[in-house]
Amino acid sequence: MQKGFMALIALCVIKARAAEAQESKVTLVTDKSVYASSDGQSITIRLKNDGTQSVAAGSLNIFRGDQLVFAALNASPIPPGQSKVWTWNKKSLAGDSVGPGTYRIWVGPNGVGAGPFYRNLLVALTPSGRLAGKSRFPLSIGNEWTFRTNLDGSLTMKVSKQESGWYRVSNLAGANRWARMWGELYPTLFVKLPGAWGPLFGFQRPQGSVYGSFPPFNNFKVGAVNETVMTPAGTFVGCYRLDVLQGGKSFWFAPGVGMVRFSVGVTDFRLRRAKVKGTDGAVYAIGLPD
Repeated sequence: MQKGFMALIALCVIKARAAEAQESKVTLVTDKSVYASSDGQSITIRLKNDGTQSVAAGSLNIFRGDQLVFAALNASPIPPGQSKVWTWNKKSLAGDSVGPGTYRIWVGPNGVGAGPFYRNLLVALTPSGRLAGKSRFPLSIGNEWTFRTNLDGSLTMKVSKQESGWYRVSNLAGANRWARMWGELYPTLFVKLPGAWGPLFGFQRPQGSVYGSFPPFNNFKVGAVNETVMTPAGTFVGCYRLDVLQGGKSFWFAPGVGMVRFSVGVTDFRLRRAKVKGTDGAVYAIGLPD
């Protein structure tokens, strides 16, 4: 009796782990993370199955806060290697435009909360289609960026307070630093330590240009001005990349969002979630929910 019971438990554990492995190969993505709220263009939502078994994805639900604004059904399971694609015209179930805000896209088997499988993703609808305009490093109290590493780690960079035009940013380039933006032609993020301050990240420079930076980096080279970066928080186009000379470190910045990726040796940090104050004064979130 005891052996049979233990064998049953072992079988359940194996099945559970197999299900977890299968679910980990299913991804929910949109074509962008930030959209204009009233440009008439639809949002493409894709659930991709890279696993070895079919998965159920019977319900698409879109929320603003706790309010359901849109829903759609899918009767067929998704076979291995295939995707289910929905399009949302940014209108409510009643046919009204939903307006600016943060929206949570939820996909599950048969209704909200049903079954073991679901995926969530946050996207932002703003009046302009950008978060913080063209800024590559938006500084407002409460802005935060959470990164996931290729080694199963995580890190959060957050703007916590402001004093005399300087902003306190946690985990900025490996330390908690005071920072501010200066310059119009070449906007630059400056940082300071007790008794000293200087440039860190310099933007809008031509590709290939080199400039001196504040320690510990000393010299940066502009590696790219228009790269596409894929992250758990979404795909970002028009990214600007800075490479540390002789340092094995690189940083990517998306317009209106901020830093979306950085690499330090073999460790690669990619954006999982961001919360940014937009140019309209509203706070938006993108990426994977908590």
